[in-house]
Amino acid sequence: MAVNIVDIEGLDWSSVDGTWAGRAPDGQPGVRFKPFTIGDGPVPRGQLVEYEVGHFEGAHSHGEDEILFLLSGQLSIDEEQLSPGTLVYIEGGTVYGPLRSHEGCRFLRLHLAG
Repeated sequence: MAVNIVDIEGLDWSSVDGTWAGRAPDGQPGVRFKPFTIGDGPVPRGQLVEYEVGHFEGAHSHGEDEILFLLSGQLSIDEEQLSPGTLVYIEGGTVYGPLRSHEGCRFLRLHLAG
């Protein structure tokens, strides 16, 4: 057994790959993230994600299940308004969105192995 600790503040921010369909067009409010992995096996991979003020992301899906936990700011998924402390579970393959953040936001995204 082990206790794994990740200092997210010490990680570098990354940008979204230019080939990703959900990427904001150049000149539009974007997104950045800090990817992390904790241990091996069933422990989820994740990202600290930050949306700039006014970010818009079209409907999309991911192959794996995911959990989003809103830390700060405001985020809407489809017509649902989320506030800090909200947890969202999305089954892999589910098309969801659009995502909008009029104020900007930070959330934790965990990828769950299927």
